[in-house]
Amino acid sequence: MNIISLKDIDLKFGSKHVFKSFGLDIQKGEKVRIKGKSGVGKTTLFRLILGFLKPEKGNILYDGLKLDSNSVWDVRRSIAYVSQDMSIGEGLVKDFLEEIFSYEANKHLNVDLENILTLFRQFDLSGELYRGRISDLSGGEKQRVGIVASILLDRSTYLLDEITSALDEALKEKVARCFLGLNEKTILIISHDQVWEAENVKLIDLDSLN
Repeated sequence: MNIISLKDIDLKFGSKHVFKSFGLDIQKGEKVRIKGKSGVGKTTLFRLILGFLKPEKGNILYDGLKLDSNSVWDVRRSIAYVSQDMSIGEGLVKDFLEEIFSYEANKHLNVDLENILTLFRQFDLSGELYRGRISDLSGGEKQRVGIVASILLDRSTYLLDEITSALDEALKEKVARCFLGLNEKTILIISHDQVWEAENVKLIDLDSLN
């Protein structure tokens, strides 16, 4: 069953067509790596799926539901988007995470400190960092805190945009192994890192489709 379908999509910026009569189907539970040269529309594709961009022509369906102004918030509540330059704000790491799980849409998750610290250890983040200031974190540490938050959100679909770019090889492997092991989740990955190349990962080359 398709979880994401893009049908006959046209989108252009100025006079440049990013997508023209573009179609794509992603099945529920698939792990998909998206590649293509710079400017081909990889991140734009994610923005379309999240409803931040509206195509000039065509339809986007999520789990059979047409993406429009009436459905977009329900769709976004099913998706976690993680990017290489994900902002986690200022202040304390603890406050950032507590705020996320205080939102009405996330209250049912019952995330506790042990859940958080278990993932911190998995991605080589110290327990002390949880009570530290975001401004004291390195780029890689901020990236991993964002990754931890996204995993705890337990969404049906994950859109991962170069999330391992600031990590060393060992951490890249840990992050890729974690997400690719989420068997029931649909994972779309934009990345140049070879750690995402696996037997269960489907490759979509936008250069050849668009």
